[in-house]
Amino acid sequence: MRIYRWILDSAPAALRDIVMGDLRDSTRCGVDGFDQRFGIPASFQQPWAVKQGWSGFGESSDCADTTSSASGRRVTTASGAGVDLARPALHTTGTVGAGDRSIVAVFTLYPQGTTFGAAYSALAC
Repeated sequence: MRIYRWILDSAPAALRDIVMGDLRDSTRCGVDGFDQRFGIPASFQQPWAVKQGWSGFGESSDCADTTSSASGRRVTTASGAGVDLARPALHTTGTVGAGDRSIVAVFTLYPQGTTFGAAYSALAC
């Protein structure tokens, strides 16, 4: 939230325009083939500017197929963090509304073995 606040309120105009422009122009399919229209894009009408994040669903997917298997998961742990970083994750952050009126951030973790399609569907409403 602080980063979005800084970009919107304090960043030099040229930097703000680049960052927010890129977030507004995000594509449906990530370069790794994962469908990025979960969370904010699935829940709010445009205008929105989003940065999506996902991990633990394999290394690539077919953007038309939101049922990617959980194989190929890379396990990461952080001692003392209290958060199981090895679990599949979908995160959606960004701004919604005219003039970037609201900042939204949703971070989700799913049980081991959850498919991308199941997580995508859960975060798409």
